[in-house]
Amino acid sequence: METGCGGVYGRRTIGVRVMHIVGWDIGGANIKLAHSNGSATSRAFELWKQPNDLADVMSKMAAEYAPADIWAVTMTAELCDCFESKKEGVCRILKSTERAAGGRKMM
Repeated sequence: METGCGGVYGRRTIGVRVMHIVGWDIGGANIKLAHSNGSATSRAFELWKQPNDLADVMSKMAAEYAPADIWAVTMTAELCDCFESKKEGVCRILKSTERAAGGRKMM
């Protein structure tokens, strides 16, 4: 069937790029990851004992899944005793997440 635009309707493929998103839930005792492809996981991680290891743990978890364009983050771990204040907790967790995201857009 002709389209009148020089192409044949139904035979022309227009490239569509699907954007993938990973959602993170960073808690004091567990990290959860949910991918837009439907896969998800939860991993025990005692953030209050090892706050400096968060970026490495997140990087390893993300490597087990299809690459994602955007990382969305929610947290409750900012209240852990290893941080002097909620503000410090939020800032340190976001800095770790930015390192692990490797330049991906974050929300």
